[in-house]
Amino acid sequence: MSAPRFYCPVTLPTSGLFELPPAAAHHAQRVLRLRVGDHVQIFDGEGQACDATINNISGKRVDLDILKSCPAQQAATLHIVLAQAMTSSEKMDWIVQRPPSWVLLKFSRCKPSAALPSLARSAQKSAPNTGAAS
Repeated sequence: MSAPRFYCPVTLPTSGLFELPPAAAHHAQRVLRLRVGDHVQIFDGEGQACDATINNISGKRVDLDILKSCPAQQAATLHIVLAQAMTSSEKMDWIVQRPPSWVLLKFSRCKPSAALPSLARSAQKSAPNTGAAS
């Protein structure tokens, strides 16, 4: 199994200690339940990566000991199209500028789509109308 990878949008060190950003630290500690001594890889999205081991976990902080710097794994060349139902102009601007967190790769284009409005229905159960009088 390969080491978990974490995106760190800062300049990566070539050696020494490095503190994971808060979101990555939470994911490493609470979601993946990594422990001191586990191997990880951090990358900056610009082609740089570092192999590291977890040195310390305390509170919401995760410190790494950088082992070596290496070129980042090449992301798959995908052309992602974000199909988004039309919203108000302010919300549409926000969606295009800050896509959902699951879109880690940049999408190649955003395609606004017309959609019918929908409302959540309450979970009422009604007896079928049989037409028989009681």
